[in-house]
Amino acid sequence: MKMKRPSKLESSHLVCGDNFDNIKPNQTIRQLQAQETKKQIIDSFTALISEKDFGDIGIKDICNAAGISVGAFYHHFEKKSSLLLELYQGCDEYFLNVVYPDTMGMSPVDGVFEYLHQQCIFTQKIGKESIKSFYKFQIDQKNDFFVSMTRGFSVVLTKLIERCQDIGSLTDCEKAENIAHELLILSRGIIYNWCLADGEYDMSRKVDNMCRKYLSYYSVDRN
Repeated sequence: MKMKRPSKLESSHLVCGDNFDNIKPNQTIRQLQAQETKKQIIDSFTALISEKDFGDIGIKDICNAAGISVGAFYHHFEKKSSLLLELYQGCDEYFLNVVYPDTMGMSPVDGVFEYLHQQCIFTQKIGKESIKSFYKFQIDQKNDFFVSMTRGFSVVLTKLIERCQDIGSLTDCEKAENIAHELLILSRGIIYNWCLADGEYDMSRKVDNMCRKYLSYYSVDRN
């Protein structure tokens, strides 16, 4: 089955969601300015990372693009790699608000694979060097956000698995969250291997093939 690529999933939106649309009431001018500065930093980093590898981007490059001082950067972020975590938090919003609704127009099983396909598109948009840096950041910082099953990205995949179980495409002999967790272990492993292979194979096809083999174990037809 050829995977559908929804036209509304524009690549320009794949990097980071906008966390600053909803301004809280009673914020001071200073708070609003700080919020805007942080947004400028993230937007500038987002633009740069779509053009360069993470290692080729310096903090001064980000500050120059954002029109701020280096001191202002460090007021909001401890180091450059902290922006990667911010980026993935924005990614969760994108998958919740854009990708998830779009999968509702597909069959439940196709929706699962389209979701994983969009994970690959996001990864390729960020670039292998940046993904390597993010893996290192997660290990060094011991931050469990990336692998948490309560983050938006993981919650949505669980919902998609539940949808498959509700209509009888997949057996409910295993909890949806556990299946989603193992699918993500598999897809992240492929992404890691793709980085090791210097991006020399089709990551999306590999994720699709291997995850289909995994999910076939829970297929109602098989059982």
